[in-house]
Amino acid sequence: MGVLELRGITMAYGRRTLFSDVQADVPPGRCLVVTGANGAGKSTLLKIIAGLLRPESGTVAYDGTRGYAAPDVQLYGELTGLENLAFFARLRGVPDAPGAALLAEVGLARGRGHDLVSAYSSGMRQRLKLAVSRLGDPPLLLWDEPTATLDGAGKARADDILARHRAGGGLAVVATNDPAEAERWGDLRLTIGA
Repeated sequence: MGVLELRGITMAYGRRTLFSDVQADVPPGRCLVVTGANGAGKSTLLKIIAGLLRPESGTVAYDGTRGYAAPDVQLYGELTGLENLAFFARLRGVPDAPGAALLAEVGLARGRGHDLVSAYSSGMRQRLKLAVSRLGDPPLLLWDEPTATLDGAGKARADDILARHRAGGGLAVVATNDPAEAERWGDLRLTIGA
């Protein structure tokens, strides 16, 4: 697993610059917590790192797969939790995805994987998004507001997943406005829009 390197990342929409000259190195086993006011560009920065958006200038260097979970990731309500995992696994080229194990990891075991996602609560959908981000055990996790709709048990599971990921040499970039999460997760910090 390599180092994630952000060099001079600048992003603007029209005449409005969200952030400029963002620099960071995230080595294996570390977590970069991105904070900033609403609208500062936290989600945009994560999308740039994920390869979903191109910055105005600067580079993202990382030679490895990425797992992405964000509020705007769309799940398919007409599919079950397990079917959603199988669908996203096929899209990502992940053979033999351990859907049941991933559902258990995020607390959606006990038959909930066979329920249609349209019947899931917002917290259950968020748990499923975290499971989708873990497909193929990517070395880099990109989580945007990962606990926004989770209950206490769900937040504890997110903490555990992130801790085990880092202990295994994985790296992460997490956007949050929760000071307690920033303290627990981030040994590296980046505030944008400041």
